[in-house]
Amino acid sequence: MVEVDLTTIRKHPLALCEKCPFHNKSYAATTGPKDAKIAVVSRSPGHYEALAGKSFSGASGKVLDHLLDIHGTSREDVLATNVVLCQSDGTEKGFALAQSCCEPRLEAEIKECETIIACGSEAVYAILGETNISHNRGYVHEKNGQRIIATNNPAVVVRDDANYPNILRDFRLALDPLPVPQLPRVRVIDDLEEAKQAIAEMNEMIQPGTLIASDIETRGVGEQDGLAHTAQIVCAGFAIRPERAVVFGEQICSEHLEELALLWHRTDCTYLWHNGKYDVKLLRVNGIDARVDEDTMLLSWCLDERPGDPESGAGGHSLEWLLKDELGWPRYEPPSVRQFKKTGVIEDAHGRSDLYNYNGFDTAGSLALFQVLKSRAVHDNVWDKPYRSLLIRLSETLTRVELQGNLYDAEKACDLLEYDVYPKLKQQKVELRQIAGRPRLNPNSPKQLETLIYDDWGVTHDLMRPRIERLGKRSTDKYVREAMLLGLYKTNLDSNGRMAVDQFVQYLDDFKLLDTQRSRYLEGLVLKRYPNGRIYTDFKIHGTESGRLSSANPNLQNITRTKEGLPNIRSCFLPDPGCTFISADLSQAELRTIAVLSEDESLQSIYLDTNRSLHKEVAAEFYGENYTHEQYVRSKNINFGVAYWQSAYSFAQMYHMPQEEAQRFIDYWWSRFPQVWEWTKSMESQVMELGEIQSPFGHKRRFYVIPADESARIHTIKQGINFLPQNIAANITLWALCDFADRVDWNIAQPRITVHDNIVVNCREDHVDEVAQLLKDCMENAPKEAISWQFPFKAELSIGPNWGNLTDLH
Repeated sequence: MVEVDLTTIRKHPLALCEKCPFHNKSYAATTGPKDAKIAVVSRSPGHYEALAGKSFSGASGKVLDHLLDIHGTSREDVLATNVVLCQSDGTEKGFALAQSCCEPRLEAEIKECETIIACGSEAVYAILGETNISHNRGYVHEKNGQRIIATNNPAVVVRDDANYPNILRDFRLALDPLPVPQLPRVRVIDDLEEAKQAIAEMNEMIQPGTLIASDIETRGVGEQDGLAHTAQIVCAGFAIRPERAVVFGEQICSEHLEELALLWHRTDCTYLWHNGKYDVKLLRVNGIDARVDEDTMLLSWCLDERPGDPESGAGGHSLEWLLKDELGWPRYEPPSVRQFKKTGVIEDAHGRSDLYNYNGFDTAGSLALFQVLKSRAVHDNVWDKPYRSLLIRLSETLTRVELQGNLYDAEKACDLLEYDVYPKLKQQKVELRQIAGRPRLNPNSPKQLETLIYDDWGVTHDLMRPRIERLGKRSTDKYVREAMLLGLYKTNLDSNGRMAVDQFVQYLDDFKLLDTQRSRYLEGLVLKRYPNGRIYTDFKIHGTESGRLSSANPNLQNITRTKEGLPNIRSCFLPDPGCTFISADLSQAELRTIAVLSEDESLQSIYLDTNRSLHKEVAAEFYGENYTHEQYVRSKNINFGVAYWQSAYSFAQMYHMPQEEAQRFIDYWWSRFPQVWEWTKSMESQVMELGEIQSPFGHKRRFYVIPADESARIHTIKQGINFLPQNIAANITLWALCDFADRVDWNIAQPRITVHDNIVVNCREDHVDEVAQLLKDCMENAPKEAISWQFPFKAELSIGPNWGNLTDLH
C-alpha cells in the first residue's frame, strides 16, 4: 500500500483538503500573528482575496482596516481568517462539508485568541452555534473562556451603508467596550395599602418640572367596547432617578388602576416614555389621560433615521438594544418575559418576578438613556428640529387619530373577493400556465417559479436582492421581476422565447399584485375588523428614512388608489353614520418643493400663476394641444421622474415609449428648468463631500459609505436628491395634520387617515363647508408656519361616501 503524504495536497496541515469539495479552488491564507489576542473570522474568501492569496485583502479588508484603526488596533496584531479557506461565491453545494473539513484548522488557529469577531452568519454559526446575527449582535458571548462578538461581514457596508453603524458599534464592543454598568434596583409593589403609601411618597418627591419615566407591560389585545389597541395592563413602572424604579404589579393595575392615575395625571412634571404613543393609547382607553412629553424612541430615530421596530427586540430602536449600545447594558430580557410577550401567560412566581424586574429596568433605563440621547441630539442639531418642534407634537396627534379607527365594510370586501378577485386570479393562473407550458404550475410556489425561470429558461442576471446577499440571483420577488420587466436579464432562448419570458413575467407581476390585494388588503382586513365594525392602524413615525409616515396592523399606506385591473379596496373604508369623508391632497407638493429649493425661475413661474399647469404644458409641448389622457399621465410621471435623475432607459421601459423620445423629454426638461439641474448637482456634492443632508424640518439623511461602483454611487446620489422633496412635502402635511387636530372640534370632525401628502377627515354632513375650509387653510399655511416658506402650496379637496369614491369639492 502506497503511503500518501497529505501535506502535499493540503493547503493547511490540519485542514482535510482531500475530502473537501472545494479543494481545487483558489484559497486565501490566514494572516496575522499566531499568538494574536484578537481574531476576525468571515465566511470564505472573495474574488480579490483569492487573487491575492490572503484573507481580507479586497473591499472587506479596507473596511476592516478602517474599523480597527478607529479603535487604535493595527491589522498586524489581528488574526484574520475565514470559516473556509477556499473561494466560494455562496451558490455552490457542499459548503457545509467544506466547513467541516476546515473546522480543525480554524479551531487550532483561534484557540488562543481572547476575542473573536465572527463576521457573517456562517462565521457566527461556526463559532457561536447561532444562526441569527440580529438577535446576537451587540452582546459579548462567552464560550470556552473566549469573548465572541457576532456581527456582519465588513464587505456588507460596501453594498449597503445602512449596516455601517451596527458594525461600528460591534467593533467598539470587541475592541473598546464600555464599562459594565450597575443595573437599577427595582422595588415591586402589589399590595394596595403599600401602593397608596408609595404613590403619596412619590407625589411629595416630585417637584415642578421633574422628569418621570414610565412604562407598562400588557397582556394581549382586548375587545373592550370593540376598541382596538386595548389590552390588560399587567404592571406599570415609574422612575425619577436612573438608579431606581418602582413597579406596581398586576393586582394594582387590574383592580386599582385609578390609584396610579394620581401619578399620570400630574400637569406640572414631564413624562418620558419609549414609544410612548403605544402605552398612552392603552391608558386612555382605560380612562387615564396620560401624555408623552419626551420619548427616547423618537429621539433615537432623530439620531439614526434607519427605520426599526421598537417592539422587535432585535435592533432598530428597541430600548434594550439602545441601552446595550449606548450604555453597555447586558441582555436583561429573560426567556420567561419573551415567552410572556408571545402568549400573555405568566408561568409561575419566578416568571412574574422576571416580568416586574424587566419592567423596572425598562423604566429606569429609559431615564438613563434620555440624558445620553439628548446630549447627542443637541450636538447633532436635531433636538429643536425635528424632535421638539414636530415629533412630540405629532405623537399626540397620531395617538388621537389611531384611537378613532375607521368603519370597514366587510360585506363589500367579501363581494369584491367573490365576484371580482377570485375569478380574475383563476383566469390569470390559466394564462400563466399556458405561457409556461406547465399545466400544473403554481405561481405562488417560489421553487416552481425558480426552476422554470432559471433552470428551464436559462435566465441569468447580476441582480442581488437588497440586504440579502446571493439569494437575489435566483429570486422571483418583486425586486427581480421589476428588473426583468426592464429587460435586465439574459437568456439563451431565441427572440420568440424571450418574448414568452417577458410576457410571463408581466403576467406574473400582475398576478402577484392582485394576489397581494386579495390576501393582505381584503381577506387580511376582514380578519382585522373589530366587533364594532372598525379597523385600527398604528402609524409609525420612525418607519422610513425619508421622514414619511408608515403604518402597520394593518398598513394603510400601501392600499393603492383605484387602478385598472385592481379592486377598489379603499371603497370599503366608510365614514361614521351621518358623516362623509373629506380628503385634502397637497397638489404637486414635491415639485413645488423642488421649485423652492432650486430657485428655478421657470418652474416657480408656473406655480405662481394659478392658471398654468406644468403637466399640461409639458404634454402640449410633446404631443400637441390635443394630447390624450394617456399622454398627459405619461408627461406627469416623467415630470416627477426627471428631477430625480430617472434615466431615458427606465422611462422607455416603464411607459413603453421609444428611448429616443424619453431622452428628448429629459433634454427638454433640463433645458427649460436649468436651475433644477444645478440644484441636483449641489445635492450630489453634499452627499459626496458631507455625507449627510438636513431638511428645514430638521430631519437628517446620513450616508455612511459612498460606493466606489458607479451604478451604486449613482443610486446613493439619487437617494440624496429624493430626500429633501419627499421629507419636506410629507412633513408639511404632518404639520398641517397637527394644526388641524388642534383647531377642529372633534365632536364635528376628526382626521382619520394620512398617506404622504394626503389627509382624510371624517366630518358630519352639516359641517362640510367649514371643516373643508379649515383643512385647506391648515395645509396651505403649513409651509409658512413650519419653515417660513412664502411660496404657494395648493390643497385640492374632494368628498365622498367612502375612501375609494371621492369627487372634487369646489
